[in-house]
Amino acid sequence: MNSFKLGAAALIVSGSAFADFDGATITVQEAVSGYDTYQVFLNFNSPTDKLLAVNGDVDGGYSALSYNGGELYNVLFAAALADDTGEYSAFPGMEGDSYVTIGGQADTSFSPGFLGDNEAGAGPGAHVIRGSSFTWENNGGYFDSDPGTGAFDTGSGILIAQLTVASGEDITFGGTASFNGTGGELSFAEFSVTSVPAPGALALIGLAGLGRRRRG
Repeated sequence: MNSFKLGAAALIVSGSAFADFDGATITVQEAVSGYDTYQVFLNFNSPTDKLLAVNGDVDGGYSALSYNGGELYNVLFAAALADDTGEYSAFPGMEGDSYVTIGGQADTSFSPGFLGDNEAGAGPGAHVIRGSSFTWENNGGYFDSDPGTGAFDTGSGILIAQLTVASGEDITFGGTASFNGTGGELSFAEFSVTSVPAPGALALIGLAGLGRRRRG
């Protein structure tokens, strides 16, 4: 049940560097026997930087929101309710469930139609955060539906995903972070993290790009 934090190297791929975004990190633990539970965090340098959404923005020149790797572990809360945003993560039996979130906040919401293909034909209690891959290129993702409460980095990063796979399976998770920077401007940053199982250890390859633009 111990949690190990793995560092992610940062690579600036835009023409200019900004200090707000500081890359992505990941932890891994065995929350469920026989499975690896990864938690992905985004890191910011200023306590005033506020994460608003994690999304795909290919048309804007940034990354799609995507997952590839082992089959994601899912469990229904009370054998009936899907939990794709971690709403029931504190309840017994839900510790290893796979979900996405904006800082663990209860008001994490999905944009209309988000990953609709992951629900098709699955029946009652269908999961959106499931399967061995998904991609969302544009027009949304998941977001803080009450940004007045805010998701801030208090020193350990902002949790954006919990992804559980069978032990030894790898994962790659990436996308575009939308956030208010130090000056309050709307900013965007690309990120991607990949776990690579290796004998006796887990190595992490992280790529983080950074960009900013203003929308008037």
